[in-house]
Amino acid sequence: MGGTPYYVSGTTLYSVNPLGVSSSLGTIIGAGRVSMANNGSKLCIVVPGSNAYVYDGTSLAQITDVDYRLSDTVVFKDGYFVFTSSDGSVFFNSELNDPSNIDPLDFGTAEINPDKIVAAHVNHNELFILGEETIEIFHNVAGSGFPFQRIQGANIQKGCYAKFSPVEFDNTFLFVGGGKNERAGVWRVASSQSAQKVSTDAIDYAIQKFTSDEIAASFSTTFTIAGQFIAAFTFESTTIESVTFC
Repeated sequence: MGGTPYYVSGTTLYSVNPLGVSSSLGTIIGAGRVSMANNGSKLCIVVPGSNAYVYDGTSLAQITDVDYRLSDTVVFKDGYFVFTSSDGSVFFNSELNDPSNIDPLDFGTAEINPDKIVAAHVNHNELFILGEETIEIFHNVAGSGFPFQRIQGANIQKGCYAKFSPVEFDNTFLFVGGGKNERAGVWRVASSQSAQKVSTDAIDYAIQKFTSDEIAASFSTTFTIAGQFIAAFTFESTTIESVTFC
């Protein structure tokens, strides 16, 4: 399962075999872009603000644990599926390698700045919790109880404006965001305490023509052309021309 591509189109989950042939795996109820995380044997699919599902290689089932909170994003780290709640108040994890099983005590919050949590991202085996104004970094401390603890001094004074914008790139990751009271641009995490702007003034100006809701709905991907690794950020609108910046 780990190397198999999966995607959701309409309300159907598909897998793609090595010949490029898609197979239907089941129905995902909802609309809009989804978040997915895979541990090699189970695939978790989160419909933002709605249901979440698990595909185990055989069947697709909805997460029905009463302790599951409506979420927007999911990532996988150290055996845990980590979710960010849709209301932005907490992030929480599943039991080990079991995204269908949630302990109501296994949750964390933003500790340095009580800004709304937008998304989670894993890079260099560290858990980045991206808020609207700041980014905090957690690691797995094991033991009993909630397994994640904030790394002392590891925080970035930039926030994420689009939950589907974080993307792996150049041994780190990029995201759409900015600092407090700062308009949107594309940023690169440079260290555990800093981020660097990678978008130009011209790109910033073009991004800022979109509404805050359109920026929040932007998304990213990466691909390679002629040996060049490219990150692409897409902004869609019904009032101005939609644009992809590479």
